[in-house]
Amino acid sequence: MSPPLLISNIMLHFNELYITEDGKTLIIDVEMEGSSEYNDCYLDHIEVDAGSSCPSLFTNPVTVWKRPDVFDLDGDGEVTENDIQWLRTISKISGAIAPKSGEETDVYQIGFNSGYYYRIKDPESDTLSYIKVPISSELYKLCLDIVNQYYGIYDSSRKNSLDPRAICRYLMDGLDSGVYLAIRSVLGTTSELTDVPGDIDGDSEVKVADINALIDFMIATMNNSSLSIKETTKRKRLCIPYNDENLVRLTKDANKTLSDLFFVRAYSTCSVESAADTDCGCVSNVITGAAYNGKPLYDTAVRHADSYGNTCATNDLSQFVDWLLRYYGFQFALKSGDLCQAYYYWSNYLSGTAAPGLSASNSCGCRGTR
Repeated sequence: MSPPLLISNIMLHFNELYITEDGKTLIIDVEMEGSSEYNDCYLDHIEVDAGSSCPSLFTNPVTVWKRPDVFDLDGDGEVTENDIQWLRTISKISGAIAPKSGEETDVYQIGFNSGYYYRIKDPESDTLSYIKVPISSELYKLCLDIVNQYYGIYDSSRKNSLDPRAICRYLMDGLDSGVYLAIRSVLGTTSELTDVPGDIDGDSEVKVADINALIDFMIATMNNSSLSIKETTKRKRLCIPYNDENLVRLTKDANKTLSDLFFVRAYSTCSVESAADTDCGCVSNVITGAAYNGKPLYDTAVRHADSYGNTCATNDLSQFVDWLLRYYGFQFALKSGDLCQAYYYWSNYLSGTAAPGLSASNSCGCRGTR
């Protein structure tokens, strides 16, 4: 793999980058570290390409990961009407069964059955009252996640409790005050920022109105991508199977194990606190590395060493030295960033189909027999 690339004191490095011995999984673990003078420095996206595209490497790579939007609820990589509809449904559910204010009252049980949400107890009487809200299986999972994380917000014995405070706390969990300020700026909220987690509208309470405020922000985000709030990702580890659709685009075979040489490029973006540090006030950083299965290379090296150890033949030693020189040429090309030269060594001398065999030699017996 290539060495860490340093630009303006921002360092990206691969903790792991290889293909597993069985050839079935590509492992990518990339991390970024920055000096204290930088603010908001995060991983942005990761691309993979195969060496077969040299010399036009990375002109048509596959993106295996990109920094997601905080409010991308369905995980498709962007905030869409689908995410907004989910939140509208959650708001409808919350409005039906939860207290309208932040005061503690009885929690009303929820139940999921055949894709519907049921309100079991009427908040203003002892009679049962059922309200059905159609929900998708994905929304069902999201609601269960919220319940599992925040059950017992009033009463720990009622593990199916759900209310708007739980929802907003779930969606805003771990976000700093800058996110709140960004949302409130878009919404034009003038009240002071509170310390209440999930309080978006600034009234010191968390309720259905905060979910609706978040919906308004997501609509604005969908119409103007520059308003989106991305996750603060400093490290990402991926385990990508050989039949992943992105890798299949490169290997052209869904049943093929990962015997190829893959090049991986990770990008980060940083805002700089001091405009004097850069001309434009931002830094874009990238690191490129190579992923391959090292087990066949090890097996080839051991085979060469054993052959020479058995025969003492000069032609075996010559083959071994020739293979080692090409292997080191491959490594030097990678470290110098000459990816196409690295691919040349790999495809012509080192890969499973290109690795040279050993010529037959009679054993001299001086090393014993094996």
